[in-house]
Amino acid sequence: MQKQQISLKRVLLGVMVGVVALGTFAGVGRTMQANVFDNLVAWLVADDNCYYNEYGEYMCDDSALYDEQYDQSSSDCDASCTWIESDGGGYCECTDGGYDGDTGGEEWSDDGSEEYDWYDESWVEEQMTDMAERLADMSESVEESGEYIEEAEEMITDLLEDQADLEEEFAEWQEDEADDEGKSARMGAIMEDALTNYYPVAVSYLEEWKVDLEGLIAESQSALVEMEDAYADFLATNDSETFWDLENSNPVYLMDIYTQMMQVYSDMGHIYKFLEEAARIQDELDMEASEINEKLAVEIEKANLALEVVPNLLTSTISGLLDDAMDAMNNGEEYWDITGDIWDEMEDIWKDYLELDWDVMEDSWEAVQMQEVANFKTNELESLKEEFADVEEELNRLEANGYDVAEATALLSKAYELVSELEAAEDWDDVDDVFDELDDLEEEFRRALKKLGIEDFGSDKRELYAETVGYEEVLNFLYAIPEDVLEQVIDMLLANMTQSQIESFIQYGDKFEDVGFFGSASNGYIDEETFNELIEQKLALLEELDQKIQMAQGKLRDLTNSIAAYNFGIGDASDQANELIAMLDSDLTDSEVGELEVKLGEIKEQAKEEKYEDGLIPYRDVDDNEWYTSYVWDLTNEGVVSGGTGENEGKFIPTNDVTAAEILKMALGAAGYEPTDGVPNNPYAQNHWSAGYFDKAEELGMEFVADVTQDPNQAATRAEVLYALFDAIGVSVPDATGMQFNDVGATHEYADFIQYAYELGIVSGDNGLGQTFRPDDSINRAETAKIVDQFMEIATQEGWAEINPLPTP
Repeated sequence: MQKQQISLKRVLLGVMVGVVALGTFAGVGRTMQANVFDNLVAWLVADDNCYYNEYGEYMCDDSALYDEQYDQSSSDCDASCTWIESDGGGYCECTDGGYDGDTGGEEWSDDGSEEYDWYDESWVEEQMTDMAERLADMSESVEESGEYIEEAEEMITDLLEDQADLEEEFAEWQEDEADDEGKSARMGAIMEDALTNYYPVAVSYLEEWKVDLEGLIAESQSALVEMEDAYADFLATNDSETFWDLENSNPVYLMDIYTQMMQVYSDMGHIYKFLEEAARIQDELDMEASEINEKLAVEIEKANLALEVVPNLLTSTISGLLDDAMDAMNNGEEYWDITGDIWDEMEDIWKDYLELDWDVMEDSWEAVQMQEVANFKTNELESLKEEFADVEEELNRLEANGYDVAEATALLSKAYELVSELEAAEDWDDVDDVFDELDDLEEEFRRALKKLGIEDFGSDKRELYAETVGYEEVLNFLYAIPEDVLEQVIDMLLANMTQSQIESFIQYGDKFEDVGFFGSASNGYIDEETFNELIEQKLALLEELDQKIQMAQGKLRDLTNSIAAYNFGIGDASDQANELIAMLDSDLTDSEVGELEVKLGEIKEQAKEEKYEDGLIPYRDVDDNEWYTSYVWDLTNEGVVSGGTGENEGKFIPTNDVTAAEILKMALGAAGYEPTDGVPNNPYAQNHWSAGYFDKAEELGMEFVADVTQDPNQAATRAEVLYALFDAIGVSVPDATGMQFNDVGATHEYADFIQYAYELGIVSGDNGLGQTFRPDDSINRAETAKIVDQFMEIATQEGWAEINPLPTP
């Protein structure tokens, strides 16, 4: 035998293959890595006169040519080849170009002079690399197989929780059914079917398949050990067939199928929820699905078919295909060839039965909400007509007693005209336009009647909404809505809040002193998407709290109520509030509860910062549930106020007394004026931030700044606030014929302004009782914001904007 030579090319190739194979096979086992290395070394030191024969034996001799090392005979040909006699022997002629298709290597034809290409160095290199990679993948899959069990357990837990929730919902439905026979019959049938034929059956199958998964994991672990042994054998004998047979039959491939089966059965719960929601829509409109939306009827039919077909497909068809697949794999058939039918069947299930069009539900709910809006406006119209009839009767009585009712009678006639337009309107846009005019007229009519001593007038939108949605209990929440944003919020509720959400709020309202959401003035200033997100966040937080409330007593109960009543927004503070809720426990000491109260205060402060950044509140120190928030929102949107600067950047400082400079700025802004760049005559204002406002006021000839010794930082009185507003807009104030407030005498400097403001509805006195006004007391910025906002509203209604255009929001 020739002396073996080590070529540089072989060394480099050997090192590269070794690094790839050993690196890929890292973690499989040191012994096996050593076998790989030994085989590589043996191959590395061989020269080009060595080869593999057809038995996989590594041979080295003086010649590498097969026809010189082996006497071929007819028995060496496989079935696809023919033995051809020739001088000195013969050879196999293979018409299909192949010798041994089982090796997985290149097929060849021996003409007596070529080498064995299919068992050459590159084939060994490829086999070693592929096996190492597959073993590494298999090892990782087996190691992570426990995640399949965790996922299965999570699905089972979710099903059990959904079942418990539905049982509670069904019990409530049965109570309602007892009170109102025939109510929501569709929903009851769907819930009963789910509780009887779906949830218990689904849980049973998932638990059974979980056991099967555990068995597959054990089998996969054993198969992995056998594959490692087969790999070691390959390194010694170059027999690859055993390894690939074991790899093909490893049950690790089947785990994904079992998990998909469990996922499909679990997701069937969504079909019941779809049908329940569809039933709710049909009951709300008292219409069949085909009458509401043809697409809805099609999806309901598809959902019902899925409930009928899918369980049998999973438990019979797919399970049978799985059994056949396992048998075929054990008999050596390729995994990918025999599992294709299973995956095709799974794909068909998803596509044909489970992909419901939830968009059609949204379209259908829009129909419900449009109907609710229509019902609300119909109820509102009927209420107004009754009010008008009562007022007409009262005006006739007052006129007979000598009262001047001309203004009120003219407004009433205009109201009747609008009612006629409304009854004749067919287009919803026209209906909305007429109702907007009626709303404006109603406020004007209310003031005219107030002058005649008729205080109680106007439709109660809260009661109308409760009547429209069919829940009298919702009134408790509606009374928390600030009056000045009531109309906007009710419009948002009609357009966005679902019946199930209303029911949830009512449920939580029985458990907590205040659920917070409805008292947020910011609801009147945000878009619908944010409004919906806030509803979902609030209900999620209340649901978390609900799980804790049973154990809450004393200070802990106070803490839960405090959490429920606050709106945490849509940022990180909301998540932190949920984390705090998770810490609530009946075993907490008073000291520990106190620490949580401190923590809650910190979270609220963070929530205010986040709400300010998200545009949910106008300033950092004006939270959404303050009584003055809506007024500050209005003035900010209209450019009348802009908050502080420097250390007060982003703040409104509502509790500070309003100064002469601040009310001057607000009054000029409310009248539509901008500051000048000039210097005022008042020396105290010349270097003050308000210099431009004082200069503008002097230019306009405002009496408010006639005293050039006035200190801009001096606190303004309550009477001066009203005086500045009337003075800036330039409206003529009538002489008072009588005084409403007992602490405002006829000789008071600003008596006419105070009385006129009362008659217009701008002020109502302390506690809204109309008895005292405290004209010479200071007034804080929050109270001033309310007066300025109401003044601007009245100015628009009275037509003062024609004297001087008001700012546009």
